[in-house]
Amino acid sequence: MQFNKKYFIVIILLLISNFLTAQLHTVKTVNGLVANSTDTIAYTRGGVAQPTVSVTANASGVATFPVLIVATGQSVVITSVTRTDVTPSCPLT
Repeated sequence: MQFNKKYFIVIILLLISNFLTAQLHTVKTVNGLVANSTDTIAYTRGGVAQPTVSVTANASGVATFPVLIVATGQSVVITSVTRTDVTPSCPLT
């Protein structure tokens, strides 16, 4: 089997491209919620509003939700928390 330098260079360039555009899946933790409550979290990523997420707090009032980070140093800011397991819902902004 003969080694083809052209294909080797293409593979290296693809690996570098994937590394430079890598995305990081992370989990954000929210503390201080009402134990066992269901809440809707609104947040921004890098200053851009993201779709809301629904979370359920554990017995300690802690909930988590996944966030995709696409740039180094990108901020994630929670803009509101709305408790949705009671009527009427209770927003906190």
